[in-house]
Amino acid sequence: MASTPIHFFAPKGLTLKLELYPLGSDTIANTAGGDTCTEASNAHGSYTAPVTEAITGIHRAVVVDGSDNLIGNFFVKIVADDTTTYYCDESLAAVKALPNAEPDAAGGLPISDAGGLDLDQIGSDTAAILVDTGTTLDGKIDTLDTVADAIKAVTDQFVFTVANQVDANAVAISGDGPAADNLESDYDGTGYNKSNSTIGTTTANTDMRGTDSAALASVCTEARLSELDAANLPADIDAILEDSGTTIPGLIAALNDLSASDVNAEVVDVLTVDTQSLPGQEAPPLSPTFVQMAAWLYKGMRNAKTQDASTWKLMADDGSTVDAKSTVSDAAGVTTFGRLKPGHECSRYPPGAVIRDHDAVGDALASVATV
Repeated sequence: MASTPIHFFAPKGLTLKLELYPLGSDTIANTAGGDTCTEASNAHGSYTAPVTEAITGIHRAVVVDGSDNLIGNFFVKIVADDTTTYYCDESLAAVKALPNAEPDAAGGLPISDAGGLDLDQIGSDTAAILVDTGTTLDGKIDTLDTVADAIKAVTDQFVFTVANQVDANAVAISGDGPAADNLESDYDGTGYNKSNSTIGTTTANTDMRGTDSAALASVCTEARLSELDAANLPADIDAILEDSGTTIPGLIAALNDLSASDVNAEVVDVLTVDTQSLPGQEAPPLSPTFVQMAAWLYKGMRNAKTQDASTWKLMADDGSTVDAKSTVSDAAGVTTFGRLKPGHECSRYPPGAVIRDHDAVGDALASVATV
């Protein structure tokens, strides 16, 4: 903070010093021994003390002469903007309201943080508010009043025998809506009991087709009505229960009742009772089923077989028909049997044709001849 000079008046021509003490303290706040004061040359008795310390707040200022004799005292309030306020009494120095107002302090003057109170702007804003509330808002308020009055005119007709509960004892149904008009026209205007209805009974309305007396009579014959007799219905229901309760569920239960013994019995039946035909004049397949494999093994052990120097033959059950055959060769003491071939005549090939047997790779057979 810059130098804060303190000015005061005293008898002229004195050598004076100024001492500053914070309120409630006996410790000097400025230069030890006080600041030497200077008397103005053109204003006798006007003295100035140059206070150079960063001092703020309320202090008691004591003026003494060169012999430390008390000349006088007063109170000063030093603020951060290097301004000083003088008071003759300590109680006045603590007051913050007018005429000793402290900006933004409790009980002091309000200030504008933007740089002051713009009274002109406040005035123009107030005028705008007055225009809006006096013209626009007032118009809306008038409209609301009109609507509220209309609502009140309707609700005033409600009767509240019990607080907050509208009595629903209707004495008239009327209105401009089609639904209300239609409902109103269904009554004679004297009340809303069943007898006041103008809708009429079903027997009087021909637009309800199929429900008039003649239509009902054509379908509700005595014979059909007797089917609804109490003596018939239980018998029909018993028949349904008999069928669904005994027959059908019994069949379903039988279908689901497959035990392990049943399955085993079927397997034993297949193995010991069912028969299988043996292969005929054909070659064993490359990818046989288990039944085919078992049949060929059984046929090979059961049926007759012949062999000469060049051919092995498997006979049919008659013992003379060749069902399958295999070539036989002997080289260096090793006998080789070729794959089984069908034993029937291959008459579809003309004499002299050369056949490549793909089942016996590399075997070249001579022209097909009758076996």
